[in-house]
Amino acid sequence: MNKPLLVVAIGNASRGDDALGPALAASLRDDGWFDDDEVELLEAYQLQVEDALSLSERRAVLFIDAARAGANRGAALQPLLPAVGPTAFTHALPPAALLALVPRVSASQAPPAWLLAIEGEAFELGAPLSVAARARLAAALPLARDWLRHQCSRSPTSSPSHAAAPCSPPAHTGSGPCRSPMTSSPRAASR
Repeated sequence: MNKPLLVVAIGNASRGDDALGPALAASLRDDGWFDDDEVELLEAYQLQVEDALSLSERRAVLFIDAARAGANRGAALQPLLPAVGPTAFTHALPPAALLALVPRVSASQAPPAWLLAIEGEAFELGAPLSVAARARLAAALPLARDWLRHQCSRSPTSSPSHAAAPCSPPAHTGSGPCRSPMTSSPRAASR
C-alpha cells in the first residue's frame, strides 16, 4: 500500500527568498492540508541522499523550492522525472537526482513527482522575503492547492472555503500525468 502524498518544502528561512518553499508550506499548513494522514510535509534546507528514503512508496510528491530570477516567470508547476545528478560527495541534491536514488535505496520505483518553482530575487543571509517574492508566493499557492486537490481524495480539514470542494483535476490532454499550462523549465536556486 502506498504511503501518503508528500510535500517537500525546500529552503532556508534565514536566506531571504530562499524561504519561499517553507513559506508556501506554512500556508498549506494553515489551510489544514497536513491535519490527517493523507498528506505529509517534509521541510529541508537542502535535499540530502537520505531523503530518498522518504520518497519511497509515495502516491506522489510535490517539491516546492525557490528559483533564480528569470527562471520561470514567477511560479511554475512542472512534472519532474528522475535524472542522475551529483551524489557521491555532495550534501545537496536537486529533486530530480533525489528521485533517481529511490530505486537504489528502497525496493520501490520513484513516485510521480512535480516541482513547484517560485522565482526569488534576494537570497542574502538575514534578509526577509522580498516584496516580489511575496507576490509570487501568492500566485504559487493556488498551484499547490490545485495539485493537492487533484492528487488526494479530500480537501483540507480546517479551511471552510475548501471543505466542501471535491478533488478536481486540472484540464489536460494526453494520457500521461496532468501537466501544468506553464511551459518554462524552472531551475532550483543554488544554495
